[in-house]
Amino acid sequence: MELENNLELAKKLWSQLGDIPVNNEDEIDTEFYMKELDMGFKKGTDKIEIWGWFEEVFKLSVAEDLMYQINKKHNDKAPH
Repeated sequence: MELENNLELAKKLWSQLGDIPVNNEDEIDTEFYMKELDMGFKKGTDKIEIWGWFEEVFKLSVAEDLMYQINKKHNDKAPH
């Protein structure tokens, strides 16, 4: 599966990651398994490490391509 520049898959996985709790040390509090890729991150993985993985594998910016876009989409749906 081609992952580089696969923004739709990145967004889907990013959304799933948003459901994973994070502890006070910024580590994921449960395993984050991505069935689409048959891989995951163990409980206790630092969230910044996962963010770096997204950027490296998908060749994107977490802040610009995932965080900002998802927040913008949510805000666009909010009543004004």
